[in-house]
Amino acid sequence: IKSTNPYRGIMFDEKNKMYITNEELARILKQITETVLKKKLDIFGMDACFMQMMGVLYPIKDYVKYCVSSEEAELAQGWHYAPFLYYASQDNITPLQLSKAIVSTFETLYKNKTYLYTQSVIELEHLELLKSNIDVFSQKIQKCFLLDKTNIKYALSRARKLCLQFTAPHYIDLHSFYTEFNLQLKKSLPRITTKLRQSADYRELKKCITDGIKIIEKIVISQTASKRFERAKGISIYYPHGPIHITYVTTDFAQNCKWIEFLKTVLGKKVV
Repeated sequence: IKSTNPYRGIMFDEKNKMYITNEELARILKQITETVLKKKLDIFGMDACFMQMMGVLYPIKDYVKYCVSSEEAELAQGWHYAPFLYYASQDNITPLQLSKAIVSTFETLYKNKTYLYTQSVIELEHLELLKSNIDVFSQKIQKCFLLDKTNIKYALSRARKLCLQFTAPHYIDLHSFYTEFNLQLKKSLPRITTKLRQSADYRELKKCITDGIKIIEKIVISQTASKRFERAKGISIYYPHGPIHITYVTTDFAQNCKWIEFLKTVLGKKVV
């Protein structure tokens, strides 16, 4: 682990100073599924913190049917292994049923014991729909900025402040953000300029938000969350309060999605 040149990843080994980067994870899954198994993995689970986010899910979408992980930090005890492995031992259980069992047993373990937990199952086959929606959203924001930057930026700022963020505050629940931004646009309607309000870009932006919410609700097959995170709907995304970290710019998702352009527009193109 080079402190001067850090990367995003998983399975950090503090003793040996090793870990798997997001890009390496995708390469590993590509080799397993294309060379060894000759098919997608039915279930890929990450018993680790902050993994159920677009930046991690997007690079592995072609190699996995169902991804099970958490938007939030996970406690040291991790998953409720004995109960869900009992389900796995049943001959007639399907991958979808087992994925849901991981979530339900996780909830059983932590419900009423902690306020810090989330867990969800994502059907990655349709993740491209959400990525395309995010692309359109980012483009429409930039178009609307040209028509009424003050009010759009204010609505975004309020939505970012009021939406659900996690204990790593640069990650937010995407469903919560879309929902809050939609609400802020309605509240800002009296102040929004006529030019913006009557534009096709504004109408398409509002439709994009509604479509995005529906897509998330479609591809999140199962999810649970503690009361503190009851607005968590299964998928998070990077949205820092301040500068964009250089390690995010180099990720596969940032390279292939227009969300990075959205962040640059809203945050003033700050990268550190």
